[in-house]
Amino acid sequence: MSKKVGVDLARCVGCGACVAACPLGVLSLEEGKAAVNPRRHCLECLHCAAACPARAITWEGLTEGELYAPMPEDEVERLVRTRRSTRHFRPDCPDRALLRRVLDGAEYAPSGKNEHLNRWTVVLGKEKTDALIPHVLAWGEANGRPELKIQLGRGQNMITCNAPCAIVGHIPAGASNPELDVAIAMATAELLLCRAGLSACWGGYLRRAIQAAPELRQLLDIPEGNVVTGVLLVGWADRERYVNVPWRKPADITWV
Repeated sequence: MSKKVGVDLARCVGCGACVAACPLGVLSLEEGKAAVNPRRHCLECLHCAAACPARAITWEGLTEGELYAPMPEDEVERLVRTRRSTRHFRPDCPDRALLRRVLDGAEYAPSGKNEHLNRWTVVLGKEKTDALIPHVLAWGEANGRPELKIQLGRGQNMITCNAPCAIVGHIPAGASNPELDVAIAMATAELLLCRAGLSACWGGYLRRAIQAAPELRQLLDIPEGNVVTGVLLVGWADRERYVNVPWRKPADITWV
């Protein structure tokens, strides 16, 4: 049930930006205004507030000043706070040289014992990312993930988001910090991608399927014994346009 998100109809201009940004269809346009479907599950990601140019999205328990945080002046902080997941991509493919530069930059991320054992498999071209979908659907049916096929039938691709590029991060299982090393490097890569004007989304379903399904590992030539710890879906945003910095809960800190 979507209890927290709401719409200030007096402010809403009916542009549909919040509808395009919502990953689970909680928002729709009705009679030229945004409306909340209370039967849809809300992720509380606040993409809707980030996308709304009229600041018409409301949130239970938050004032407008709290919901719409000020845009940071510092360039690095602004990059971190404006980074958002994109789930709708244009079909045109990112430049290979740009992706190379980004992944070279990600090598500067911290690594346990300075090992830097991260490995990258880049699936480049929408026809190639599309070819992964049947394999993931088969994995989903065998592992209790029927929502993948259901959502795909509704036109919502939760596997690749129709991205023209997927960056698969993997690492030998014997590395000092296998999961952390790749995750930190991929987070660094995502910020570099955003700085270059590209968009990204972490592909959790695709990651789990590649790690578990032998045919997918073979298709992508993932070495035996390597742990697949992250997938970034990459491209240019097709529908989402984020103009605001929405609320995030304060850090939970214990001072010692």
